[in-house]
Amino acid sequence: MKSKHIGLLLTNFPLGIHIKFEKHLEEYQKNQGQQLDVSILKPKLITETPVQNLTLQNTKPPAVGFDLNDILIKSTQGSMIIDYYYKQKKLNESSRSLLVEIIINDLIKKNRTMTIDLADNISNAIVKSFPTEIKDVYFLKDSSCKAPKGKVYAKYFNTMKRLKDVGLKSTKKIFEDKNILSRSQDQMDFYLNENESESVELTNILINDEDLSWPEIETIWRKTVNFRLKFIKENNTSSIFKKWVHYTKPLGYKLVEIDFSHMYSKFKNLSVKFGDKL
Repeated sequence: MKSKHIGLLLTNFPLGIHIKFEKHLEEYQKNQGQQLDVSILKPKLITETPVQNLTLQNTKPPAVGFDLNDILIKSTQGSMIIDYYYKQKKLNESSRSLLVEIIINDLIKKNRTMTIDLADNISNAIVKSFPTEIKDVYFLKDSSCKAPKGKVYAKYFNTMKRLKDVGLKSTKKIFEDKNILSRSQDQMDFYLNENESESVELTNILINDEDLSWPEIETIWRKTVNFRLKFIKENNTSSIFKKWVHYTKPLGYKLVEIDFSHMYSKFKNLSVKFGDKL
């Protein structure tokens, strides 16, 4: 069966049905050992648009394992978004929010943890499938070392927070997934191996998760020390305390000690020595 035959067969059906039929046909023919180059199906006399071509072409999924095409064609609402874009040549705010919600729900269903690379891949996939969209709306890595911005990151952490508030998700799994080093391990080793992307990700958890215990806060604090010190050097006091609000907590002096001991490794027990001079 050729593309033109499918188009004739499904002339009176909506685009979403075309998409699903084409996907199943491709899978069947591949299983039969045939090679088929099937392009996007479209009604006659309607000009092909980039979203149809990019959304349905048989491309390899990104390295992080995110496949926007698969998510949309398996979702009734996803097919509706494709149809809407096909007709309007753009997305409105409601369809953008729905698109992000579909994506985030799929990630959570698969127990995927949001990362900088994953958020970047998602936003690239959205712009590729919907060319009139702007990447920064969905993901923006702040050059001043602040936590990333955009609909994808915000939606994920807001959804996770709501799930944790009702007991459907636990904070513990986040730390198991990130394999954060304990205080008994060699601190200098992981200072040297600190990864900026992971530091931004952990900082976002620190800022957005209000249920962290103090030991968990200290663990993240040690893990992100270089990232934070870079921010401190480039910003004023007001910005520092606004972002790193844990400095102002009752136990904030312990966090100061962590940063100080990293900068001046020869000095220990800062608070004790300072207290002796008072």
